[in-house]
Parts: sequence; C-alpha cells; structure tokens
Amino acid sequence: MLEYIKKVTQKEIIKEPYIENGKRCLKLSEEDEQGTLLYTFTFFNVPQDSILIRLDEKFLETRNIFISSSNDKCKNKNDFEHYLCKKADYLLIDSENKTIFVIELKSSSHTEEHIIAQLKGGFCILKYIEAIINNFSNLFRYKSSLNLPFDSFSYRFISIKHIKNATKGNKLQDSKNYNDFSSADKFLHLRGRDKIIYNHLVK
Repeated sequence: MLEYIKKVTQKEIIKEPYIENGKRCLKLSEEDEQGTLLYTFTFFNVPQDSILIRLDEKFLETRNIFISSSNDKCKNKNDFEHYLCKKADYLLIDSENKTIFVIELKSSSHTEEHIIAQLKGGFCILKYIEAIINNFSNLFRYKSSLNLPFDSFSYRFISIKHIKNATKGNKLQDSKNYNDFSSADKFLHLRGRDKIIYNHLVK
C-alpha cells in the first residue's frame, strides 16, 4: 500500500524512514514563512513500512477552496466556518501496525478547540486521499476483492507542544489521554519533548 501511495503522490510531501545512530527514524519539522527551520521532532525505532505525509500549505492550501478565519465573515470562533481551513501538520502511516497518526506541531499554547479542529482537518485530508485512490486507481476500482486503502487501520491523534523547551524526565505516561487518543476530541497531549520512541505510542 505505501509503495502505491509513494508512486502516486508528489515526492515533496513524502518522508521515508532514515537511519540515525543505528535507529530507524522519521523526523517532523516546522518552518516559518521564510523557510527558516524552527524546530524538529523525531520518532525513533519506526517500522520500515511507514511514511510521513506533510500537509503543507504550499501543496494543500484549503484556503483556495473555503473561506478562512482571516475572512471577516468567519471571525466568530463559535461558528464552524471559522475552522474550515484548519488542518494538521502530518500524517504518519504505519502499515506494519495498521495505524495512522494525525499529528499537529505547536511551538506555543493554543486552545483545545483550535487543535481539535486542526486534527479533524488532517483526518479529512486522509479520507480524501483514500477516496481518490479508491475511485481513480485500477488497483482498487476494478478488483473488488481488495480492501480499501486503510481498511482495518486504527487512528491516533497527537498534539506536540513546546518542542523548543524539551526537558528530561518528562514521563510519557503522565501525558493527557495517554491511555486512549483514538479520536481528535481526545488527542494525546505531548509537551516539552523533541523526540519519542515510537513503540510507546503503539500499544
């Protein structure tokens, strides 16, 4: 499945695992509007059969479709229109464990409503990718015995904040919603860390 996704998507939005100090890693990064690197976050010991998809505005600009929160028509945060263009930063697709992570990076604090909207937006883009593959590829359209791209996959939702202020002794088990982050409304709150051992998230 991942080989097919890599075949049909733009190479600029795909990141594959690399080896660092003998460990297989995936690195997330955030840049400012000038392209200056702000911070990175690294998953260690990821499966070989995994990829990151970057939901970058340069390639996936939802404001070309919907009105955004910068529009005078949707300044009210109580209106759903305010959140239409929100989306997460990354999708991490792990075929080995049949798990997909929707991930949002934040350098500072934001409201839970804001983060939930971004995670839900990222999930919508995932469903869009799945629908495109399902409806337009011969692989799935004409071989009905095959499953849809992400059938039987589970979903996890993560917000990572204060990456620049990473501190030692920050216990993962103390993170909010650690025991269940299977929906955008109950996302895992990771704070003050810039790396994590991937196996701790697949349980």
